[in-house]
Amino acid sequence: MTTEGNDARMLSFAPNTGGNNGGHEFPENGFDWLVGCLGIVDSCNTTCETSFLACVGGNVGSEKFRSCRERMGTLNGCSMGNSICAPTLNMMRQSEVPEVVNLSQGRFGTSTGVMGTAMGPKKPNCKFGSFDQENESDCKPPNNAGPATGLVEACDRSVPTSHPHPVPSVAPNPTPKMEPVSCGLARFNISDEILLAIVGCWMATMMFLNA
Repeated sequence: MTTEGNDARMLSFAPNTGGNNGGHEFPENGFDWLVGCLGIVDSCNTTCETSFLACVGGNVGSEKFRSCRERMGTLNGCSMGNSICAPTLNMMRQSEVPEVVNLSQGRFGTSTGVMGTAMGPKKPNCKFGSFDQENESDCKPPNNAGPATGLVEACDRSVPTSHPHPVPSVAPNPTPKMEPVSCGLARFNISDEILLAIVGCWMATMMFLNA
């Protein structure tokens, strides 16, 4: 980061500093640390810092810091109109003391010329190396580690069976029955009068043709 000209600000908290756990836990009054470190609003001046340190009275701890933090609007030099200033590094140290403070450009918030601890980052408290040097045999569980105790329910060994829903049977529509087609003479119901007229007409025609 610093090689590219960035303003790097790193704080590392060790356990039991200021009565807090430190380590990988979020620091106490963490949002005050963020506001103070990033300079979201202007950092407090020396008058406000002096008033705040007097309020804490040398009792480093998160609860005392929070109590004075809630009263900052009434402390001398801390009010900025409708808001209050961002706590300085000295003010934040009253909540929890960071073990390492690295400020690449000497800035904490909008304050300049702030001195850090001149310490490099802490190395992890564990053993590690290349894959050629380390293997899985070096990973050992704690002495008190062991299998789970208590009642362990057995898994159901029954084979699941499927019960599909019955498929409704659809009755096919009846195919219309085709009567066989036969050839033959049609029988007509003709009255005797019409039949006689037809026969008479036929006989007259035959006589005319033979004349």
